Amino acid sequence: MSIQIVSILGQSPLMPASFRPASSIGVNPLTAMASPSEVTTQAILPVRAPAPRIWPHILHSSAWRDDPMLKPLPPLNQRARFKAVHREAPDDVLYYLDIVEILEEQRKIARLSAPDRSPLGYESWVLTPQDDVTMLEYCVCGSPAIAEHRSRYRIVRELETLKRIVEGAATGLWQPPSPAS
Repeated sequence: MSIQIVSILGQSPLMPASFRPASSIGVNPLTAMASPSEVTTQAILPVRAPAPRIWPHILHSSAWRDDPMLKPLPPLNQRARFKAVHREAPDDVLYYLDIVEILEEQRKIARLSAPDRSPLGYESWVLTPQDDVTMLEYCVCGSPAIAEHRSRYRIVRELETLKRIVEGAATGLWQPPSPAS
């Protein structure tokens, strides 16, 4: 089974109303409408490995992902924070990533913000065990600006890389990064 990838333009039920830019949030955030320019890309692929083997790679994605890389920042309200930068220009912030939810070995959700801290959207990682595989779901949802950084082609390439690494780890070909990295 290969990667299933879907992109939509416009309102997305996947993006929580609280993650949307303030201008699109009405009086009741549960009924807020998405911007017509909101972009959602969702990719799902099976990985022949248990969730505990995949999870460290999701937590330390800069070790295997293409540019940009995530550099840690001091926590805000006990949440992990990172800045996304190009490897060749580590002082130029592309966007910020704040971890808003983690369920160990199941789900990671992060809010994405522009360098001026205005909301861009979110990304989520979900692991679901099924028989002898784990279904890995990656979703990025937000403004067209974030879609530039997380294009369909890049997502497919990165998830194929992650799959090769994790499935190769089962044979001892690759070791996950240490927690200090």
